[in-house]
Order: sequence, then structure tokens, then C-alpha cells
Amino acid sequence: MPTAPCPHCGGAAERSTDNPWRPFCSRRCKLIDLGDWLAEKHVIGDEDGSHPSGGQDDWQH
Repeated sequence: MPTAPCPHCGGAAERSTDNPWRPFCSRRCKLIDLGDWLAEKHVIGDEDGSHPSGGQDDWQH
């Protein structure tokens, strides 16, 4: 079975569609990554590559 590095831990993750956590190696790594997105440790920048302007309060107003 072909593998690729897990985006979280770097361990071997099966590239098969049978892997329910793909591209991660485990449920744990997938949940840790989700938590990082929810905690805003990961962000998608603007078109120019910068981080989104403003803070957390921007979406509340």
C-alpha cells in the first residue's frame, strides 16, 4: 500500500481511499489538526499572501 507522510506527525499515512483519516495517519492526528484550525493556529492568507486583517472580533460585528 502506498504511503505519504502524515501532515501532523510525519508518520506513514496510507494514501488509499480505505483510510478514513486520509491524509492523516490516525484519528488522533486528524482531530489535533482540526483543533489547530478551530484555535486559529492555521489561517488562509489574502491573495497577496498576508494574514487576514483584523482580529477575532471582526466576524462578530
